Amino acid sequence: MSSTNNVAIEYQADAEIGIGSICGTLKNINIWQVHFGIKFINCFKTVFENVFVHTASVGFELGSTPNGFTSLTLINCWAASCFHGYTMFVGIYSSLINCASDNCQYGYEMYGCGGIKLLNCGVEGATEVPVLMESCTDVVIDGLTAVDCG
Repeated sequence: MSSTNNVAIEYQADAEIGIGSICGTLKNINIWQVHFGIKFINCFKTVFENVFVHTASVGFELGSTPNGFTSLTLINCWAASCFHGYTMFVGIYSSLINCASDNCQYGYEMYGCGGIKLLNCGVEGATEVPVLMESCTDVVIDGLTAVDCG
């Protein structure tokens, strides 16, 4: 998928997380040169697998304040050459597995999240902050590799 629009894939459910906000699976997607690659608000039980976002202001934005997300799984996803790789707001019970943030100024940012897991993820070339957690609880980071971060 190639796009020059502001958001390549955007989903915003109703104000309350419910059955209508189950998005399913997004798999084997390539996104280039957009403002937002993936922007999902108020959704749950969604799987992102092999999603690649290159050259974006924000690779993956999940949730917003006060409307977050729950039970998301990101597997083998990659944000490359983005200002923000992964930005997560008010998220709970979600996992990033084997994901990467390469040459993004900010690698992984979490605001008000709980029960989030970063498993075997990597961040390379984060010039500002590789991992930022603000007002988060019960965050598990296991197997994180950070290389050339400044």
